[in-house]
Amino acid sequence: MSGSSISPLTDAGSAVGYCLVDANLRVSGCDRSLAADVNSLRGTTAVALSQLSNTPALLDAVRRIFQGVFLASGRCELRDLPAVGGLQFEVRRLEGEAGPVALVTFHRPTLQAASARDALTGLPQRDAIQRQLDAWHDADEHSTFMVLFLDLDEFKSINDTYGHAAGDAVLRSLARRWKACLRETDLAVRYGGDEFVVLLKDVACEADAEPIVARLLKATRRPIRYGELRLRVDASIGMATGESGKDVDHLIDAADRDMYRRKRQLAR
Repeated sequence: MSGSSISPLTDAGSAVGYCLVDANLRVSGCDRSLAADVNSLRGTTAVALSQLSNTPALLDAVRRIFQGVFLASGRCELRDLPAVGGLQFEVRRLEGEAGPVALVTFHRPTLQAASARDALTGLPQRDAIQRQLDAWHDADEHSTFMVLFLDLDEFKSINDTYGHAAGDAVLRSLARRWKACLRETDLAVRYGGDEFVVLLKDVACEADAEPIVARLLKATRRPIRYGELRLRVDASIGMATGESGKDVDHLIDAADRDMYRRKRQLAR
């Protein structure tokens, strides 16, 4: 198998290029648009692969593909390519003559996709909640899910003490951490300000959601590096059990009320 025999998976208008990565996380091929970046890395180690991106999302996605994930995706930036900016990527597993390889396809977000995401965190905006629930309902009208409502604690004091740039850095870091805590089927959304909504697919009760909630809280409480500072926040998380067809605003309101109930209990 060679890089020249594979076509990009995305539309030609948005495609930036693609590369092949073997199971040892070594770059084994690329198309012409990435040649300047990738040819110098071909056959090198995972550390060199990480030089393609200024975030760990790409490397993590490739690792997951070789661990059995069917399709991985995310956002990153490629270095040394002019006017590329934020990119989306898809990673698929292919079976080659010498074993499995990962096909990483980079493309620019379409205008519609870019406008549907929060500019600061890269998370979908609140209208994605209804679209996701509709998709689950279309696939299975009896599907169940859990709605989580996250509200950050001590966030206002960070903005007041260190400025909004520090607050923005906190939100970006938390968005990346939370996405890493969730399954491919789940959805994290920036609802507004320092409030977020998470949809957990096929989670029918609070007991089933607790392990995920625990991971989200643990990720939130880890210090966030901002220059020489180590910023700390916490989160209050409310839960509401949903079924396809239920009013989304009612479910979010129920999770919001549950979040304030839990916050009051902790304050006692």
